[in-house]
Amino acid sequence: MNWLNANINHFALPMGILLGLFSAVYGFIGMKKRKAGAPRPYMSETVRNGMLVVIVVSAVLLGFAIAKTV
Repeated sequence: MNWLNANINHFALPMGILLGLFSAVYGFIGMKKRKAGAPRPYMSETVRNGMLVVIVVSAVLLGFAIAKTV
């Protein structure tokens, strides 16, 4: 736990960047398909659950990072 506390910013920052990039790309793909009249991209339940786990872990790591800097 001490190692994680010392290196929390090395996890929280890249994870936030990756989540932001993924959501931007996913949003652009969805917008492009909606303009073409196609339905939104389909996400399986496994992918959706995995994304929720990643978001929760990211929020916890971000909370650790904020608590450490305050």
